[in-house]
Amino acid sequence: MKNIPNRFIDSIKDDSSSLSVDYQNSINAYTQVYDENKLYFFEEYTNHGIDHINAILNFSNQLIPEDTFTNFIDSQNCFVLILSTFLHDIGMHHTFQSFKNLISQTSISIPELDIKSWKELWKEFVEKVNKYDAKKREMLFGDRNINITIPEFDSKDNLTGVHKKLIGEFIRIHHPRMAHEIAVNGMYSNGIQVIKPVSRERNMADLIGLIARSHGANMRELFQYIENKYTTTGALNPLSIHIWYLMCVLRIADYVQIDKNRINSIPFRMSGYTSPLSNMEHVKHLSIERVYFSSIDPETLMIIASPEDNVVFVELDELLTAIQNELDVSWAILGEKYGSQLKKPNLSLRRIKSNIQETNYKDTILDFIPERIIFEASSDLPYLLVGPLYGEDVSYGVRELIQNSIDACYMRQRIENESNYKPEINVRIIYFNGQEDKFLFEIFDNGIGMNADIIKNYFLKAGSTNRRSKEWELCFLNEDRTSSIARSGRFGIGLLSAFLIGDEISVETRKVGERYGLQFTASLTSENIKVLKKDTEFIGTKIQIPIRDNILTQFKERPKNNIVE
Repeated sequence: MKNIPNRFIDSIKDDSSSLSVDYQNSINAYTQVYDENKLYFFEEYTNHGIDHINAILNFSNQLIPEDTFTNFIDSQNCFVLILSTFLHDIGMHHTFQSFKNLISQTSISIPELDIKSWKELWKEFVEKVNKYDAKKREMLFGDRNINITIPEFDSKDNLTGVHKKLIGEFIRIHHPRMAHEIAVNGMYSNGIQVIKPVSRERNMADLIGLIARSHGANMRELFQYIENKYTTTGALNPLSIHIWYLMCVLRIADYVQIDKNRINSIPFRMSGYTSPLSNMEHVKHLSIERVYFSSIDPETLMIIASPEDNVVFVELDELLTAIQNELDVSWAILGEKYGSQLKKPNLSLRRIKSNIQETNYKDTILDFIPERIIFEASSDLPYLLVGPLYGEDVSYGVRELIQNSIDACYMRQRIENESNYKPEINVRIIYFNGQEDKFLFEIFDNGIGMNADIIKNYFLKAGSTNRRSKEWELCFLNEDRTSSIARSGRFGIGLLSAFLIGDEISVETRKVGERYGLQFTASLTSENIKVLKKDTEFIGTKIQIPIRDNILTQFKERPKNNIVE
């Protein structure tokens, strides 16, 4: 049941404006959704029901000093704050039918902020799913080797637990945008509008939705949108709404809802959850004993916690740092937006402090080491791996590059399906910069080429393979999901073998359908590789590697044609 703070109720009780009517209708609808609190796609998530909404409203009330409330929070601003609070997580409550309706949409509701439709976003998300590495799979699903299939939406009975987690991850990523659009357009299920827009006045609905959206966005990225759209009515306070202040209040109030009241501890303690990510969120909340304003420093929020081990300790410490950063950014934006005003809205909170940050607590009370301790690989590891894996045999590097080119040509041939396309791969050794004692290995193909995504996630990532990509599956997986072409790489190390040839590789590439090519040079010790856009006509990839002096004899001892073959 909703519980609006008395100060908010007093502010709005005598208001009879059109927004008052919209408020009553919207709150009634949202309350029904939150009271039910059946998160169809979030079986293992923390509380996102009416208790969470009430907690945010209560803390929002605490965040607003009395003089700020008197000067800035009139009935209209109070309506807007309450409505945006109810809206901010409404997307998490999508049902099977409403989500199915959402991802069928091809139009873009707010083109000033968004460039892709929901149908495009879902397609893009599905394509990325197969790129999840073992760590991502384990964190989301509790199984690093799990087979992720793409859900069909013919019947909700066909959705597995993995499907729900997958859809839940999509919603989690995009629910701030969902809140904005639901505010403006309402929510649909089975083609029927089940929730109406938050206000009959579209600009007011837009502002309310924008505040709700801001809890998952960079506020500064919203500056231009408001300045462009509301210049005539005042970008600082459009429609007399103190939008920047209300954004700060909602963001902070939502962020500090971290105590154990966010979870139902008994079911969690009895069974736990399959997702390590969800487990950690619940353990973090359970470890927080009290959250209260300091009596010594009223602008400080005290967090009393009892983490059970160093893993939880580090997670909590990072959370507290993130909340403090949010406070710092909010105060900075309030200064930027209201600094020139004679009267400025303020927040009652400036600092976050916790017992776990105290030196005495770390040194004498804890029975664990309060640090992040992980398995780390030396930056020399790639060098140490290359030789033993391939026996210092340069032919493995040559073969790996040729096999990549062969795959690239097959993919272009299959995707374009052009009868006049003729795959071509050229391999040669040339003088390096005109020096007769220095040589350059070069391989050039007119295959499918690479874009930035492929370069980052496959080409430069040891242990990764593009055979997890949707594009590769469409080309080369048989109906029984076996590969139609042989795999020739050793140990899944891929490009590392190319460094048997030399210490540095230079790449020029352009993928089919891309407007421009890319160019970069990299070594095994490169920490940040400079990738430049390049206007180029050719489609395909060219790789050049200066041949290391100590392996040059391996090339000289082999007939040229043998290398190419």
